[in-house]
Amino acid sequence: MKGLLYKEYVSTGAKKILGLMGCLLVFFLCMRIALPGGDSRNLEETFEEMNSINLGEMYDSFLGSFAYVILVAGMLELVVVMKILSGNDRSRVIQSYYKAMPLPKASLIKAKYLFFLLADLLIMATAAMIAGIFLVGAGHNRFSEHMQVMLRMGGVFLGIPLIIGGIDFLAYLGFGRKVGEALVLLTLCPLGLFAAWFLFFGNLSALSNLNYNAILRWYRAHKGLVRALSVLFPLAALSWYYLSYRIVRKRELGRDGLSED
Repeated sequence: MKGLLYKEYVSTGAKKILGLMGCLLVFFLCMRIALPGGDSRNLEETFEEMNSINLGEMYDSFLGSFAYVILVAGMLELVVVMKILSGNDRSRVIQSYYKAMPLPKASLIKAKYLFFLLADLLIMATAAMIAGIFLVGAGHNRFSEHMQVMLRMGGVFLGIPLIIGGIDFLAYLGFGRKVGEALVLLTLCPLGLFAAWFLFFGNLSALSNLNYNAILRWYRAHKGLVRALSVLFPLAALSWYYLSYRIVRKRELGRDGLSED
């Protein structure tokens, strides 16, 4: 299993990703030291009132936005890793080679699922460390409160890649490339149709009212819901991820005429 995990480590270019993450942590720490935050005079002021934001708040705004960009970039990188994991090793020659090795059956599937889970944990841990670094030097303002909300919603950010990864692995590893593409398309079509309907017939003015303070007001009014969501959502995502693994493993063993035992 260690050898298979190392193979995925090499094939996904994880060494470069780890190096980049380390550089980002050091860079963000230096930026936080160089740009100390400041307390807000009024947490309810709108973001558009730039004249009411002091220099420290502007630093927090910049670094907070940068932290969100890192989080989004990390989740996009997880999508790339997922596509590499689900796309490699599917040729008959490679499959025959793995089956000839003295490894437990379906070890390759287990390694892919385990590697992606570890990658997800590592990316989210890095995002949490960056948020922690931000809060160490941040002032008491709406930007630091947003970062606290992001930390409390960490379970949701952790679970989203697992849900997407479970769907992707189930489609491509369980059913093959052609069938997998059709299944993914069928999954995305309803979302695309809903987006098109909302674009033409939905209330687009609701999006224009979405700002820092609107999010904070919603969070303050639903703290209990956020806490429950941050616990239950990753558990549900992990359960689905494990179910996806069991289905793909069963299909992989079925191709070889083997049972679960």
